[in-house]
Amino acid sequence: MKEFAGFDAFLREIMEAWHIPGAAVAVVRDGALVYAEGFGYRDVENQLPVTPETLFAIGSSSKAFTATAAGIMVDDGKLDWHTPIRKWLPAFELKDRFATERMTLADLLCHRSGLPRHDLLWYNAAFSREALIDRFKYLEPTKDFRTFLQYQNLMYLTAGYLSGVANETSWETLIEERLFKPLEMRSSNLSVTRSQESDNHALPYEMAGLRSADIKRVPFRNIDTVGPAGSINANVIDMANWLIMNLSGGRFKDQQVVAEATLAEIHSVQMPIIPAAMMFPPLDTHPEVGQAGYGFGWFIQQYRGHRWIHHGGSIDGFVALVSMLPTEKIGVVVLTNLGGRMTPPIIACNIQDRLLGLEPMDWNTAWREFHDKIIGAVEEANGKLLSARIPDTQPSHRLEDYAGEYEHPGYGVVRIECGEEGLAAIFNERRLPLEHHHYDTFLSMSDAMPAAVPVAFSLGVDGAVSAVSIPFEPSVEAIRFTRKPPPEQQAPAESDTENNQTAGEVDEPVKL
Repeated sequence: MKEFAGFDAFLREIMEAWHIPGAAVAVVRDGALVYAEGFGYRDVENQLPVTPETLFAIGSSSKAFTATAAGIMVDDGKLDWHTPIRKWLPAFELKDRFATERMTLADLLCHRSGLPRHDLLWYNAAFSREALIDRFKYLEPTKDFRTFLQYQNLMYLTAGYLSGVANETSWETLIEERLFKPLEMRSSNLSVTRSQESDNHALPYEMAGLRSADIKRVPFRNIDTVGPAGSINANVIDMANWLIMNLSGGRFKDQQVVAEATLAEIHSVQMPIIPAAMMFPPLDTHPEVGQAGYGFGWFIQQYRGHRWIHHGGSIDGFVALVSMLPTEKIGVVVLTNLGGRMTPPIIACNIQDRLLGLEPMDWNTAWREFHDKIIGAVEEANGKLLSARIPDTQPSHRLEDYAGEYEHPGYGVVRIECGEEGLAAIFNERRLPLEHHHYDTFLSMSDAMPAAVPVAFSLGVDGAVSAVSIPFEPSVEAIRFTRKPPPEQQAPAESDTENNQTAGEVDEPVKL
């Protein structure tokens, strides 16, 4: 196609500028695949190239699959968008009693529960889906129910779990049988464990530091428990079929996968997004795009005067974007294997400009400015925290007195260890080394977690260390973990609600 003249060179320039190891791109138009290519390396160390068949994690681009699977259950008469979900999940409970009683499938799917992310409740945790849902009642909301969009992975976990219950199977079986199979997505899977069994999968990479130009390979992050929010892995050939179905009124080849009216509901704005909640600032605030809203698993806005439906995804070592201009029957998917670098929108928007016959926008500069602004904000926040340190203070106790287990009814257990190198906090198999800041406050900061995390201990009336507070969810008060009694005084813990605490490397929290 003449529209793609020079595109390969453009994409390689973007990859070099942002240090992207590998990328795959597919484009559909008028119901057909018109472009599919791989670039760079799926395995840098062994110089193994990316092909259109290479598997990548798509992260939160999975949410649209979960929403569509829920829509299929609505088509089957097993669920309803607007009936309170306690009809099917009577144990569902939030701290907000009104939200508990009135929460619907639609509310789950458009991020209006009132809860902020609370991602560290699930990230790397050993809880089952049922155990996670049981802990929601201990999580602090920050907004009134249905008043504000707050992107929320836990509610997508719930929507997927609910859909599996309605189907009398599981979310995994529902996705495989009602979406992957009819869409001929034969290589796609629902776990990075499965992906690694393939002989053509991309390895995950991250930057070595905030200002580093070096990349490093990172471990695959298994997020099966919150799979409905972001655990799908696919190649661009399979994703092209997904795009074709979404651009064809729910139909793929000779099969109506989801009812046309149901898909239209999924593709419709259900919740407006005000600037404070924007997900992609360079695109959301640029004059060439309109104000964003959220449907069910999709962001919806205008792109240079054309209706635009899209959703990105980011999980350890991978960033993706699925993008559609439905009126023009154009769909683009971009998959990359470098975490934290939001290059897929740069690439997808360049393709859209080409196919619309418009002069390409310089989205690269917009994203670079935003990226540098974020780095600057992290460094400024760290600087303020460090400059607020009160010098010449000491902990009130010997370091070994802080060691022990501390528990929050929602987040679970934090273990404080004291070793030759000082204190460390162990949470969900993640190790946070602690350095003394002032008084009974310590800091955890590393290249893997560039934003400094204050860890503050508090004392009981008897003067003993009784609790530790850590800002695991920045939009609420620091999460307070109360010291557990010695092991001999503890009742046996249920295995399903006990954290499997093993020391491991600290890593950056995922942003699905």
